[in-house]
Amino acid sequence: MDGKKLEILMTAVDLGSLSKASDAVGYTQSGLTHLFDSLEREIGLTLIWRGHRGISLTRAGEELMPYIREFLRANANLENRISAITEQRSETVRVAAYASIAMHWMPEILYRFRRVCPHIDVDLRTVDHELEPFELLEAWRTDVLRHYPFPVWKSEKFAPEQIVFNQIALDGYKIRWYPTAMAICEYQDDGLTKGSRKLEIQNPMGYAMMYNHKLKYDIPFAQKLRCAMQCTALSIVGRNPQYILQTNLPIAAIATLFPGVLLAIRRKWQYRCECL
Repeated sequence: MDGKKLEILMTAVDLGSLSKASDAVGYTQSGLTHLFDSLEREIGLTLIWRGHRGISLTRAGEELMPYIREFLRANANLENRISAITEQRSETVRVAAYASIAMHWMPEILYRFRRVCPHIDVDLRTVDHELEPFELLEAWRTDVLRHYPFPVWKSEKFAPEQIVFNQIALDGYKIRWYPTAMAICEYQDDGLTKGSRKLEIQNPMGYAMMYNHKLKYDIPFAQKLRCAMQCTALSIVGRNPQYILQTNLPIAAIATLFPGVLLAIRRKWQYRCECL
């Protein structure tokens, strides 16, 4: 079974629209239609309904979707494990050190390290400036991130990164935090931290997805109710109220539907005042 087709199907179902899915995955709508027809012929079942209001799952699609998501997670885990085993054969540790440390301390350290890990190469780089070590060592692992694309909504340009990183953690990856200052810098006037409110106003659906994603977390139920209410409000503000149906906790979405509508009215008024 073609995992790529299933991955595109899941994206289309999550977005609820062929046009949005087309923008997200880079296919034409006719190309997506052909792909889904091919997938349904391969499986032997009709998985989605297509209409003027978007797409929705059939009964068979609803039954299979949890298994499709599990299959894609297992497939990603398998690929990552294969990659990890392959990389173990040619692993390289990068070390940045001041010239004096590299000359006097590192030879003994590297000698001991080589005895313990003979198959791992060491890339030692000497630096002079106090911030240069961090500039040399700053790198991101992308093989995992490729399997967790950031959500895309038409006319929006931002979604909180915690949606992706927390899903990576929920799927079993260990994300480590170190109590060490890696770099010291100043906030930018137009940066993400200072401009978070503006980002929410310009990208309500990105933040709606963030609150919906929080419903997966092991947090108090009262906090989940607040998240469900925010998801409802921002979905309405973002003109995608159908996204409420994709809630990760239906009982919370139902319980907070009316307060969420009232909050949406308040949000629209607040955003309008702040944009004046």
